[in-house]
Amino acid sequence: MGIFNRGGKGPKEAKKWEKEIKKGKGGWDPYFSLIRFYHEVGDREKLSALLEMASQPSLKRALEAYVAYMEGRSEDARVVLEGLEEDRKESRAWVAFLHGLLGETQGFKECLSLYPRHPWSREIKLLMGQAFLEEGVGEEALGYLMSLESDRDPQVYLLMGKIYHQMGNLLAARNYLDRVLSGGKGEERKEAAALVARLARQKEEWDKVASALKVLLQGASGEEALNLKKELVEAYIKGGRVKDARKVLEELEDVSDLWAAMARVLEERRDWREALEAWDKVGGPRGGLGKGRVLLAMGKTAQAREALEKALEGETREEALYLMAQGAWEEGDADGCLKLLREIDEEVLRSLPQAAHLLARAALETGEVEEAARWALEAFQALPSDERRQVKPTLKKIRRALEGTPEAKKWVPLVEEALKESPFFQRLKEGLLKSRQGIAKKLEETLGLKGDVTREDLERIEEVLISADVGVETTEKLIKALEKRMARGEVRGKEGIMVALRDEILRVLQHAQGRLEVGPPPWVIMVVGVNGTGKTTTIAKLARRFANEGKKVLLVAGDTFRAAAIEQLEIWADRVGVPLVKHQPGSHPSGVVFDAIQAAKARGYEVVIIDTAGRLHTKVNLMEELKKMVRVASKELPGAPHETLLVLDATTGQNALSQARLFSQAVPVSGLVLTKLDGTAKGGIIIAIAGELSIPIKLIGVGEGMDDLQDFDAEAFVEALFDVD
Repeated sequence: MGIFNRGGKGPKEAKKWEKEIKKGKGGWDPYFSLIRFYHEVGDREKLSALLEMASQPSLKRALEAYVAYMEGRSEDARVVLEGLEEDRKESRAWVAFLHGLLGETQGFKECLSLYPRHPWSREIKLLMGQAFLEEGVGEEALGYLMSLESDRDPQVYLLMGKIYHQMGNLLAARNYLDRVLSGGKGEERKEAAALVARLARQKEEWDKVASALKVLLQGASGEEALNLKKELVEAYIKGGRVKDARKVLEELEDVSDLWAAMARVLEERRDWREALEAWDKVGGPRGGLGKGRVLLAMGKTAQAREALEKALEGETREEALYLMAQGAWEEGDADGCLKLLREIDEEVLRSLPQAAHLLARAALETGEVEEAARWALEAFQALPSDERRQVKPTLKKIRRALEGTPEAKKWVPLVEEALKESPFFQRLKEGLLKSRQGIAKKLEETLGLKGDVTREDLERIEEVLISADVGVETTEKLIKALEKRMARGEVRGKEGIMVALRDEILRVLQHAQGRLEVGPPPWVIMVVGVNGTGKTTTIAKLARRFANEGKKVLLVAGDTFRAAAIEQLEIWADRVGVPLVKHQPGSHPSGVVFDAIQAAKARGYEVVIIDTAGRLHTKVNLMEELKKMVRVASKELPGAPHETLLVLDATTGQNALSQARLFSQAVPVSGLVLTKLDGTAKGGIIIAIAGELSIPIKLIGVGEGMDDLQDFDAEAFVEALFDVD
């Protein structure tokens, strides 16, 4: 395993062991150390002589077994060891060690138990860690390996990183692997880099992936180096490091797929000039298709059509027709748009729901209502459930157009069925009524839906957004984005500016959309926030959610400063049917956290939810106490708390922003919970938070019911906010 080749033992130590053997000192220890040395230096003559010197039969058998093992003759070693027993603890420890080497991993444990000060204890602990890791129970060796941490040995860190990875504790794994990357060398560093790259990919941390790949590239050659460079380009592209990606790409040949991937990233960033250059590198019909799409986004319809005509062959034909139809639609040519889309094979059209939706809109515009209904429903069914909302405005227009027509009897029931909303969306829509009236309805009343957009219209939009608590900074960003879209010719009239504003708000919210997930147990969630935000009821709703999923949940009364807080959480714990860890009022919150984590580990709880004090967020001592709770949790369970959720009351408007900034300075806030969205006309605060903070919004609350706390869905939120029908 390479573990024994790290001690730096040489002739000086060998002479010392020889003297000990001659004087009859040291028991079996010098024999094993010396025979290992002779084997490593290849001195077969001295090795044989040492075996002859071992007058004690059991010692000789043990040494012969060890030599057989070192020479790769494990079966011979097992035969020699069979039935070998010793009375002295140290000798029994050496026999147990040999059994460990031969695959009986518990032998390592027995060896150290019998002989705690074994001269090879460090190597034995490493061997044990490797063996238990290979058996899938690496955690059994963690205690032994932790005793070696003071050595700051990359090999120890690598083993611990791999064991924590096996256990599912990815934060702790990354911590140890990063130490290997900073202090290790050779194969250990490469092995750590490969694992770090894998973990970082799972988390989509592309800068870390790139750093790890650069370590792996050191010393790589041939096909291995080529593949690593391709992976590096991919990491750079996904991480938005386009210049770095281009630099590596220029060194490679026949990598059109990577140029295409980079072009896509550039499109997402709206770096149109660079995107066009990248699509030129791709070339052929695929390059023409990409160029056409970019030119359309730039508002250069004629040039887009020219580029797309080069893509009207082979696999790119159908998508090229769709993009050409898009161009016709943007020019106001509904007939031309419909004609192009009808050229697409119907089976292909069904697999391109965006094209089917455009066909429905064009058909409706030209009076082909039945065709519009058919393709709008096709698009609705083909889209994933979380994307179907984009078709609903078209379906509503089709429903109105069908009224009083012979086709109504056939199509209206189908359209009505598609327009049915989920119970939570209905509650979300009802909850956002005040905010909808304060934003979408007010904008519609202020702007109207006809005519061109003027500078004064943009100023009115700005006023409405600021009055809805979207905030000055985020509002300015939205207005600038609208101005850019208008300059590119993407916005047609006042109806178009409403669609563009909706899209820009959705873009901001999607960037901030997060998801609350649960990892390996015990998964610790700490919930922070000021009093009155709905923190305790949020904890209760989370507990019920996890309990309904079949998880063992433990609540922790970490707000020990208020007796009422402990009592309130106790009532909720009883209602939900989950246990609660509590201390007397006035005790240290960190002590409750310590006891709770110990209980969770001992009793197999999967989710631990910690309540915290919520006095005014300006109190420094509260923030210090929160920091201490985090330190205690992390010490008792590496990586804990795995989630720190900050609960904010949407009705407090801009004050919620200042709370978020202050709490995130004290503790690593990993997600936000926005409550009471049903009680405010200023729901724009969620847009401000998304635009100004780099903290994911994970949950929202739109009512008092236990089911009214849901995952934040940016698309659903925006639809509910803008649906003024």
